[in-house]
Amino acid sequence: MRKLATSLIMACLLFLACPASSLATQAASPEHQVVILMIDKLRIDDLSPQNTPFLWSLKDRGGIGLLNTLTGGDRTTKNGCATISAGKLAVGSNKADQNFMAAELVNGEKAKDLFTRNTGLNPHMDNVLVSSIAVIKKNNEALNLGIAGQLGDELHAAGYRTAVIGNSDRPDYPSRPGSIVLMDSNGIVDHGFIDNSAVILNHRQALPAQSNYTQMLNAYQRLKTNEVVLFEFGDLSRLEAMYSLFGKTRYQQERSLILGQIDNCIGKITSNLPAQSCIYMISPSPSRNSFVPSALMTPLIIVKPGFAGTLTSHSTRHEGVVLSINLKNSILNCLDQHRPESIFATANPDSYQVLKKLNQREVFSYVNQSWLLTIIIGLSFLILLLAIVQVIRRRVGLVSSLMLLFSLALPLSLLLIGFFDVFERKQFILLFLAINTGVAILSGLLGKFFKISPLLPVLATTIIIIAVDLLFNNTLLSNSIMSYRVISGARYYGLGNEYMGVLIGAGISLATLIRNRKERMGQHFTAILFIAITFLIAYPRFGIDVGGAITACIGLGYTYFIFKPHSTKISLKRIFFLFLSAIALVTAMVIIDLKQPAELQSHLGKSISLIHSGGLNEVFHIILRKIHMQLRVMSYSGLGWILLLGMGAALSFMLKPKYYILQLKNQAPIIYKGLLGLLLSAIVAILFNDSGITSAANLFLYFLVMLFSTWKLNVAAIQKH
Repeated sequence: MRKLATSLIMACLLFLACPASSLATQAASPEHQVVILMIDKLRIDDLSPQNTPFLWSLKDRGGIGLLNTLTGGDRTTKNGCATISAGKLAVGSNKADQNFMAAELVNGEKAKDLFTRNTGLNPHMDNVLVSSIAVIKKNNEALNLGIAGQLGDELHAAGYRTAVIGNSDRPDYPSRPGSIVLMDSNGIVDHGFIDNSAVILNHRQALPAQSNYTQMLNAYQRLKTNEVVLFEFGDLSRLEAMYSLFGKTRYQQERSLILGQIDNCIGKITSNLPAQSCIYMISPSPSRNSFVPSALMTPLIIVKPGFAGTLTSHSTRHEGVVLSINLKNSILNCLDQHRPESIFATANPDSYQVLKKLNQREVFSYVNQSWLLTIIIGLSFLILLLAIVQVIRRRVGLVSSLMLLFSLALPLSLLLIGFFDVFERKQFILLFLAINTGVAILSGLLGKFFKISPLLPVLATTIIIIAVDLLFNNTLLSNSIMSYRVISGARYYGLGNEYMGVLIGAGISLATLIRNRKERMGQHFTAILFIAITFLIAYPRFGIDVGGAITACIGLGYTYFIFKPHSTKISLKRIFFLFLSAIALVTAMVIIDLKQPAELQSHLGKSISLIHSGGLNEVFHIILRKIHMQLRVMSYSGLGWILLLGMGAALSFMLKPKYYILQLKNQAPIIYKGLLGLLLSAIVAILFNDSGITSAANLFLYFLVMLFSTWKLNVAAIQKH
C-alpha cells in the first residue's frame, strides 16, 4: 500500500512538473484556423501527382492560380513577404529575414533585449521578433509604399494569435523571412518555432542545413491554438542559394527529393486540421534558376469553403492571376466573413493545364515583347516608308497599295495571332508575316471587288474585332503581345493604351473615308460610331480607361465638329463644350465605378478613395506617377522622342499647308479634317495618358497611311489626265 501511495504521489509530481508539455500535446485547434504553407521558389512545373501528391490533392480540394510576385522593389523573398503583410506594394530591408525568437542569443545577447533597445518595446519571451522593423518602416515611408505589418495588426485587433514555424537558415546565416508575413507593425509575431532547432545540420548531404520536419510537426502540436499559423519550408531556398555548385541534372534530382519531403510533411499537417480551416500554399518569390526564363509567377493554392477551380483576384480580373497584395484580405476573410474577399474561384475541369499554358504565354510575352515588337513595328514602318517613297515618286500601283495595307494591318494581325499558341520567336514572326500579308491582300481584293477604298475592310474589321472582344471575353486583347503586360503588372484587363489608340485611329479613319464618299449617310454613321467607341473605352466594366475616355471625348468630338462643311477651325464655345463633356464623362465613370462593390472597382474608383483619404497630397503623388511613367516610356530606346518630332513636323505642315497639303485641303476637305482629328487625338493621348506615347504612335500610323493613300489616289488621277 505504501508503494502504491508513493507511486501515485510521484505521478502527480511529474504531471505538475511539466503541465505545459502535457497540455500542448492535447491542445485543440480553434474552430476557424488559417494555415499558410510557404514554399519559396516553387514553380508551377514542380507540382505533379507523382512527386507532390498531397499538394496535388490540395489543388483538387480548392482552387489554384498564379501569384504575380510584384513588390515595391525587386522580386525578392523579403520584399514579397513585406508586400503580402502590407496588402500593398512594399519592400523589406537588407536584413529583413534575420529574425529571432525573443529568447534566442544574438552575438551573446538575448534578441528580446536587442529589440527593446532598438524599438523601446518590451516583447514577451515567447514572441518572434523582426529585428529590422524600424528600417523596414523607413524604407516604405521613403518610397511612399504600403505599411508592412498590416495583416498582423488587423489579426491582433480582432483578437487572433499568430505563429511561425520553420526557417530558411543556412550555416552561419539566419534567414527567417516568413516572420515578416505575420508580424504586426511593431515587428512582433505572437509565437513561433524558428530557432536553430528547426534545422538539421549534416555536412555530408547536398544541403548542409535542412528543415527538421519532425520538430516542425511537434512544434505545430504545441502552437496549434493560434488562429493563424505559417509554415516556412526553407529547403528550396537553400538549394537555390547553392545552385552554382550543382550540375543541372543533380540540381533537379535534389529539387525533386526536397519537394517530396515537403509534400510528405504537408500531408501530415493537413490531415488533422479542423473542418473549417483555410489553407494557403504560397511562394512569395520566383526561382531565379528556373529552366523557364523569367518565370516570375508562382503557383498559389487556396483551400476554403466555396473555392474550387481557377483562382482570380478582383484586382486583376484576369483569369488565373492573383496579386500578392490580394492575400491579406483573403486571409482575413477566412476568420471574419464580413471582410470582403479579394480572390475568387471559377469552375474549370483542368485548371492546372490552363495555368501552365497561361504561364507559358505570359512568360513568352514578358521575355520577347520588346524584342518582337521592335522587329515587327520597325519592319512595318520600313515598308510604310518604302510605300511613301513610291507614292512621292509617282510610282503608283499594286505594290505601293499592298505596302500601305501591310502597315495598316499591323494592329489587327497582332490581335488575330492571339488565336494561336505560338511560343517560339521565329514561328511567331513567320505567323505574323503570313497573317499580315493575308489581311493586306484580302483587303485589297475586297476594295477592288466592291469598288471602295482598300483601307475600309481593314479599318472596319479592326473596330469590329476589338468591340466584340471587349463585349464578350477579352481573349484576343489579353493574348496580344502588343497589349497586356501581366507579369510586369502594367495591364490585366480592359482595352489598354495601345488598342485605345488603335480604336480611335481606326474610327476616325473609317468615318473620314465613309463621309468623304457619302456626306449625308456619313454624318449619322460618324455620330453612332464615335459614341460607340467612347462607350467601349469609358465604360467601367471594360477597363475604365480614364485617359482614353478623355482622348476619345476631345479627339472624336473635335473631329465630328470640324467635319461640318466650311469648318476647319473650332470656336471657343465648342472647345469649352468638349472639355465640359470630358469632365461630365469622367464624373459619370466615377459614379458608376463607386457604385460597384469595393472589390470590383477599377483603378479609378480606388484612386478616388485614396484621394478622399489622402487629400491633395495623394493627387500630387498620382500626377507624379503618371509623369514618371510617361517619361520612362518615351525615353525607352529614344523612339518616343523621335515620334514627338515627327508629330510636331506633321502638325506644322497641316496648320500651315503648302503644296500637296494645300491641294488636299481644297480638293478633299473631309480627308484633311480627318487627318487633323488624328493628330489632335494623338496630342491629347500624350497629355492625358500615363503611357500615352504608345497610343499616339498608333494614331500617327493611321495618320501616315491615310495621308499617303490619299496622295496616291491624287497622283493616280493626275497620271490619268
